[in-house]
Amino acid sequence: VYVYYHNDAAENLNSAEHNYKGIAQGAFMRVEMPDVVPAGNSGRINGFVGATNATPQQVWDEAYAKNTSASSIVLRYVQNSAIIHSNGAVNGQQVDLTKLAGTNGAPLGYDKLDGKLPGCGEYAGYVTYRFKAVQPNFEITKEVSIAGKNDFKENVDVKPGDEVQYRIQYKNTGTVQQDNVVIRDELPKGVTYVAGSTNIFNSRTNGQWSNVKEDTITKQGINIGSYAPNGNAYIVFKAKVASKDQLEKCGVNKLVNVAHAETENGGKSDSATVTVTKDCPKPEPKKEIVCELKTKKYPVTINEGEFDSSKYSRNPDDCKEQPKPEYMEVCVIEEKAIKPIEKKDFDSTKHTTDLSKCEDQPKTPVTPTELPRTGAGMDVLNALGLGALVTASLAYVASRKN
Repeated sequence: VYVYYHNDAAENLNSAEHNYKGIAQGAFMRVEMPDVVPAGNSGRINGFVGATNATPQQVWDEAYAKNTSASSIVLRYVQNSAIIHSNGAVNGQQVDLTKLAGTNGAPLGYDKLDGKLPGCGEYAGYVTYRFKAVQPNFEITKEVSIAGKNDFKENVDVKPGDEVQYRIQYKNTGTVQQDNVVIRDELPKGVTYVAGSTNIFNSRTNGQWSNVKEDTITKQGINIGSYAPNGNAYIVFKAKVASKDQLEKCGVNKLVNVAHAETENGGKSDSATVTVTKDCPKPEPKKEIVCELKTKKYPVTINEGEFDSSKYSRNPDDCKEQPKPEYMEVCVIEEKAIKPIEKKDFDSTKHTTDLSKCEDQPKTPVTPTELPRTGAGMDVLNALGLGALVTASLAYVASRKN
């Protein structure tokens, strides 16, 4: 990073006759930058210069560093990298970077770094320093095996009361050392830690498994130390699965165990699962008493799960015999017809029990004034009728003569 400074007072104001008012007093430089730049963001790097007798007392400028990676980046100053460049005696001297990046900044100067900086371009200069973009990162993996089989995977099937062994791996996948790494394991209900079973394998154990005296991995965890980039460690411990009568439920029980890695740059977790089946006798199905609709039979005992409303009813009355309807013969007044009806349907305004009111009544014949003529058949009848009339007429005449 390059930060330029310049006291723009006129050179003649540096002299005694002008009471040295051109010389900046308490001249300083200060720099700042963010500790972390999130993925896809830009970090602003600021440079400030100022003096106690300047107006304004401080000016500043900025530059940006963009993080184009997929995860956060940490910015760290490179110690002893701050150098001042000047035409004066201070040229090439090291600037205290702790002060430079501190609250009050580091003093500037020309003959020495005493905060006195004469005015004019020939007394100008610049400070350079370096910072490093590091990306702390790590991974944690958790696996489980039946104890003694050394067949580690994410999920293992066991029997009630079996002993299992968990394995946790921490690996530094970043570009900076991680210190004070803590591994902690969270056991589920149904799994119990076996005391004294924690062991660690890393570069400090010379490639051998080493027992960890503290039985704290399932409590506050264990500090496994510091790891450079690509450094790693393995931790194993044993646990016992609950017996059949201690398991919470019948059938399949999935006991999920979670391992945590905590670092100064954050934490991560991973899990492994122990699957154990608890066999239980099947309970007798609940019974219920119903009415069987097809046979009208009651009571009928069935399993609760067999109930079908199209076959059964929970109402006993649905199985009672229904009374047969009673019928009666009536005369339907309007129709003049005798019909059977249910007694409950009898209506005195429409019906009568006097069946004679529906019998055929004799009718008085009406003599037509003229017989219709409808063909040869009728001509014969006409002839017969005429003969009868003639006969009657003759009889009448004969009676008059006598």
